[in-house]
Amino acid sequence: MLRAGLAGITLAALATTGGASADTNIALGKTVSIVATDPDPSAGFNNGTAGNLQNITNGVILPDATAYGSAAAVAQAIEWNGAGYVFQISLGGSYTLSGLIVDVDDNDAYQLQYYDASTSSWDALYTAPIVSVGFGLRTRPSVSDQSEEYILSSPVTTDAVRIYGGASDDNFCFDGSCGQGGYAVGQVELFGTPAVPEPSTWAMMLLGFAGLGFVGWRARRNVRVA
Repeated sequence: MLRAGLAGITLAALATTGGASADTNIALGKTVSIVATDPDPSAGFNNGTAGNLQNITNGVILPDATAYGSAAAVAQAIEWNGAGYVFQISLGGSYTLSGLIVDVDDNDAYQLQYYDASTSSWDALYTAPIVSVGFGLRTRPSVSDQSEEYILSSPVTTDAVRIYGGASDDNFCFDGSCGQGGYAVGQVELFGTPAVPEPSTWAMMLLGFAGLGFVGWRARRNVRVA
């Protein structure tokens, strides 16, 4: 009985570590919060979009070139001024992230970072570049295919991702680049799977299960002997 139980546990562990499940949008429905603001008194949300914070993980990508400040953008996106604003998506668990899509304003760059628990640091994940053709909210990495993912060169494991505005191309300046300073994010999609424990973790778990099985076996044996 004990050997059969341990064999079942071992097979389940191997199936979990070896089976490859399809990547899904792990950001869907996840909580979005503001973790930094801009000290400039003129900075803040535009067009009454402060209440749209949770929309950027609801899975809705606006039609290509939806204009900043339009009725559709105001209903879905967050629009703001101030490069100091940072928005965090908390995933509620550890995930292995393999790709992403962002729907953001065309004439600004946007920085994405992920939290690396092994180093307790925020590391670069992706820079959504300025788009010089067209206008309005446009997906990155591809403005022509809204379903095309940016595939990471190496998957990363994280439980949170941040996004904030970067350089712009119009009139104001930020980090040495001149630009508009008016940002918009309509959607952030993060693709991945729940993080699988390392083989050493599985080994420890199996040893723990074996120990529990042995204690139970000894207890049953002592009862029979008594």
